[in-house]
Amino acid sequence: MFLLFVNVMFPVQSDDLGHTGTNFQAAISSYMGWNGRIGDMARVWFGSYLATMSIFSFINAFVGVGVLYLFFVLLFGRLPKGGIESATIFAGMVVLILFDSAFGAIFYWAAGSFNYLWAYFVILLWLLPYRIFWGRALAQTNTQREKESFLTQALKSLGMLFLGIVAGWASELNAVIIIVLLASLVIAWRKQIRLPLWYFTGGLGFLAGFLVLYFSPGSAKRAALFRGWGAYFTLKDLWDMSFSQKIERIKFIFSKVDNTYFDITLCVSVAIYAFTRFCKILVSLCVAVAGLAVINVIFTYAHSVLFLSFCVIVSFLLYVDSKKAGLRDEAKFFLIVTLATLLYMLYISATIQILIPHRAQLHYTLIKIALLASFLVYLRAKCECKIMQYLYKIASAALLLVAFVYGAYVAKECYSMHNKWQQMVGFIEGQKALGNKNVVVSPKYFQSNCKYYTGWQNPDSNPTSWPNPTYAKYFGLDSFVVK
Repeated sequence: MFLLFVNVMFPVQSDDLGHTGTNFQAAISSYMGWNGRIGDMARVWFGSYLATMSIFSFINAFVGVGVLYLFFVLLFGRLPKGGIESATIFAGMVVLILFDSAFGAIFYWAAGSFNYLWAYFVILLWLLPYRIFWGRALAQTNTQREKESFLTQALKSLGMLFLGIVAGWASELNAVIIIVLLASLVIAWRKQIRLPLWYFTGGLGFLAGFLVLYFSPGSAKRAALFRGWGAYFTLKDLWDMSFSQKIERIKFIFSKVDNTYFDITLCVSVAIYAFTRFCKILVSLCVAVAGLAVINVIFTYAHSVLFLSFCVIVSFLLYVDSKKAGLRDEAKFFLIVTLATLLYMLYISATIQILIPHRAQLHYTLIKIALLASFLVYLRAKCECKIMQYLYKIASAALLLVAFVYGAYVAKECYSMHNKWQQMVGFIEGQKALGNKNVVVSPKYFQSNCKYYTGWQNPDSNPTSWPNPTYAKYFGLDSFVVK
């Protein structure tokens, strides 16, 4: 209901203004001239026009809920159950999405939704069979199934091929998923796990879709434009850099992310290790205090690359020692921290050619959600301990309260911005009735107190700069200015 409400309240904005019908040729033009992403092609073909219809709010809200549910299944290998545990995890998802992601530009702005939200829906849907397969394979349950008919195998393989093409075509950052998929092939080979045909056709489809996007003429033209501004580097540019220049580029892209969440995660990990690995409380306190001090010194003074590398090394060492000591729950949590941090670093590294806007960084938020969910599951597993039981109850209550209160605030802001838009429309109509077709409106109509309400290009004081002419045409004006 929350996602439906904010979608209903949101007026058509920026890139989505003025579309009065479907235009397949616009999708071809986008692929050939500006953006090869299948989501953007869908947007210019029918998406922005669909956004003018009431039905879009329901469809987009459904896709948003679908992303959350699919990610839950991807994390746990099962559908959410009723009760406090699932409610707490979903509350954690909502809190991080509202506080950390470019919420408005992803979940209700049509252009952002088609490029990012819908992209993640398809990618997560494609990943789901792989998650189920590996869940069974690693648990060593139901790995030997009854022999399937040729028709069943063919349908699964073709379905995964098609879904893989669409999913691979959805994002330039899919290179990271391709690396993970290749790593899974190595693991399967080492563990002598037999992979079904759909596993390969899905992977080949995903790779094909990614290549269709990466080498699209539109993406190449846009890359050339950004390269002229010094904001994009081709693979050849990166290869031709000196070693010191490569290091500087890596340091630069890693400096653009905030690692506070990983600082907190590592501190929590060290505290868990200290109080579960050592019996004497004094020893536990000394280890915890010393560990937290070292972590925060490195976080404060070391470069982002070094700090994240430090996180990977420390969490892996905690995993190894906890596994040797028979601390299964702790070892599992530390392994997840290690893998999540490695994945985070891979995604940052994938931006070495060009930095990406906040609305394209939902994957960072999803990784943080995975870490939070793992911590909550760990606390839940330790509820036989009174202290852990209290900690879990406090964490649950806090997340549920914050999700409700801040969610209500965001909904209120969306309602407020909806009213502002209606007031602006009334003002413009009044000016037109007076014969004035060069309208100047107040910036208040485009300003929200909610940090992540926006994330798109709003009109400004220059009547000729985009998107001002689009707004002028939409409202039937000669010029439209915000100042």
